[in-house]
Amino acid sequence: MDQSLVAAGFLLILAGFVIGLVSLLRSQGSHAGSRGEKRRGTVIIIGPIPIIFGSDPGIARMLLILSIILVIVLIEVFVLRLFP
Repeated sequence: MDQSLVAAGFLLILAGFVIGLVSLLRSQGSHAGSRGEKRRGTVIIIGPIPIIFGSDPGIARMLLILSIILVIVLIEVFVLRLFP
């Protein structure tokens, strides 16, 4: 297996853990919406299709943009790099 693919996979997994840790630490703070409620959201990616749940439209829009970027990166890494 190509060493660059192994390194890219490791970096993507590490980035996922870092993003999860940062989001966990931010959720513990006083990040509240306009009514004093916490703003939360979830993304479930099944294949190339993101399913997004959010407590308000701002969070849903942000998660949509992030999930589209993630899907583009995954397509680049797995489709275009594995099958040149």
